[in-house]
Amino acid sequence: MLSGTLAILLAAGAAASERAPSRPLPVPSQPTAQSLVGEMELIVKAAEGLHPLAARDLDARLAPYLGRLRALGPRALPLLTWYLRQDDRPRKVRLHAAAALGLIADPGALPALRATAEDKKADPGLRSACVQSLGGLRLAAHEKRGALDRFLAEGLPETVTREALVQLAGVGTDRVARAAALARALGAAPEGAAALTAGAAAEALGRSPDPSADGALIALLAFWRTGAAPRGPALAALARRRVEKRTFNPSRAQLDVILAALAQESGANALSAARLLGLIGDRRAVGSLIRLLKAAPEAAVAAEAAAALAAIGDPAARKPVGELAAGLATDARFGAEPGGATSGPLAATIEAASSSLGGAAPKTPPVVAAVVEHYLPAPAPTGFVYDGWPGSGRPRPVASAERTLILYATPEVAARVVLSIPARAGAPIELAGSKLISRRSGWARARAPMTLEARTFGAVSRLSRTEADGPVPRAELTLAEGELLEVLAPRAEGDCFVRRGGAVHEAACPHLDRERFEVIEEPFAEWWLELKTASGSGWVNAEDPALTILRD
Repeated sequence: MLSGTLAILLAAGAAASERAPSRPLPVPSQPTAQSLVGEMELIVKAAEGLHPLAARDLDARLAPYLGRLRALGPRALPLLTWYLRQDDRPRKVRLHAAAALGLIADPGALPALRATAEDKKADPGLRSACVQSLGGLRLAAHEKRGALDRFLAEGLPETVTREALVQLAGVGTDRVARAAALARALGAAPEGAAALTAGAAAEALGRSPDPSADGALIALLAFWRTGAAPRGPALAALARRRVEKRTFNPSRAQLDVILAALAQESGANALSAARLLGLIGDRRAVGSLIRLLKAAPEAAVAAEAAAALAAIGDPAARKPVGELAAGLATDARFGAEPGGATSGPLAATIEAASSSLGGAAPKTPPVVAAVVEHYLPAPAPTGFVYDGWPGSGRPRPVASAERTLILYATPEVAARVVLSIPARAGAPIELAGSKLISRRSGWARARAPMTLEARTFGAVSRLSRTEADGPVPRAELTLAEGELLEVLAPRAEGDCFVRRGGAVHEAACPHLDRERFEVIEEPFAEWWLELKTASGSGWVNAEDPALTILRD
C-alpha cells in the first residue's frame, strides 16, 4: 500500500516534470508523510546525472522537509520507519528519514532505527544516522544507554561507534571499560574529529552510573598528553561527578595524576583541575593549590584555586589566600584591564575564600569595589526551580520493569521514603506534578560581542509552567566579549533558562552554540516527578531505572 502510494506520486511528479521542468513541485495544502517523501524522491531523481557543482545544493533543498515531517509528529512514523528499511529507495532520502525520526523523537521509532543501525549490509553513513537519531528519542536515560551501548561493540564501522560515543555523552554509558578503550584508541593527542569523539567518551564516562568510571577517567587523563583537547572534558566530568555527590576517594597515584594536570595545564583545564581538587577535599592538594594561587597568569584560575583551598579548609591556606585578597587592588590580574568583565566576581570569590578560611571580613579595596559594583549590580538568587518539565510534550510516566518504585516525601534523595510500590512493567502511573531543580549553575563565556533573543521573567527564583508558557516580555541580551552567562537548566527545543544581572531569561542554550560560547561548566539540574497512586503520592527522580517517561 505504501509502496503503491509512493509509486503513484513518483509517476505523477515525473509527468508534471516533463510538461513543465522549470516549475516548482506543488505543495499539498495538507501534506502527508507519503506526499512529502514522494516529493523528496522527485528532487533526488531530478539531480541524478547532473554535474556535482549543479547537484551540490541537494541537501539544502531537502532540509526544509525535515521540519515539515517533524510537524506531522507520530503520524509520520509508519511511513518513515517502513521507508528506512527499503534498500531500493534513494540513500539520500533514507538518511533524511532517519533524521526526521530523531527530530520527532517518538520512542516508537526505536525498533526500526535499531534494526537499520545493526544491519551489516546497510550503508555505514545510514547506520550512523540511525544511531544519531536513537540519541534523540524520548527515552529514560537508562533506556537510552541500553539502546546506544550496543553500538560500542567491536567489529562495527568506525562512524557508528564514534556516533554512539557522541550520543552517550548526554546520558552516560554502562560499558565503562569499552568506552575508555575506544577513547584510548584515538591516540594520546587526538585532533579534529578524533578529539571531539574522545571528549564525548570522557563526557559519557562522566555521566556513567558505574563507580569505576572515575578510575577510567583518571587513567585517560594520565594517558592523554598535556594540552590534548580531551583532557578538558575529562577534568570537567570528574568535577561534575563530585557535584553529583558520587563517592570517590582517590588513591595517592590517582591524586598525583590530578595534581600533575593542575601543574601542566593552563586556562580552563587548570581551572577544572583546581575545582576538582576542591570538591575532593584532600589536604594533600593544598601545597599545589597555593603554588597555583600565586603563579597562575589567569585571574579565573587564581580565584578557583582560592575557592578550592577554602573548600578544603586547611589552615595553611589562610595566609596566602588572605594576602591575595588584601592585594587585589594592585594585582594586575584583577584590575578592570585586562581582566575585563569577569574581574569583579572573581575578586569577590577570593575575598569570600579568605573570610571562609578565618581571615578578615571582606573589605574590598576601592578599585575592586568599583568593578564589583559595575559587574554585579544585584545579588543573584541562590537557586532556581521550574515547576514544569524539560522538553516538549506532557510527560507520561510508566513503570519500566518488574521492580519496586520508591517515592519520597520531597524532591531530594535525602528525603523520607513515603511509599514503596511493586510496579508492573508498562503500567501507567498518574502524574501529579513536576519540578526541574537547578542544583548547580553552569557558566558560558561569550567569545565575541553578541546579541541573544530572549524571553524575560525578571528576578525570580521559582517559575511555574503557566508563567513560563504565558505571554512575557521579549528582550535582546547584549553580551560583551568575555562576559559570563549563568545557565540554570534546560527548557525545550534547544532553549535554556539563563540568568544575567539577577534576571531569569529563556534563550538558546550556550552549550549548543560552541562557536560563540566557551562553555566553562555545564549546569547540573535534577528532574523530579510527583506520582499519584491508590496508596498515596510522592516524588521520584526522572532518572530512576524503575520509570520510563513517554510524551503525549
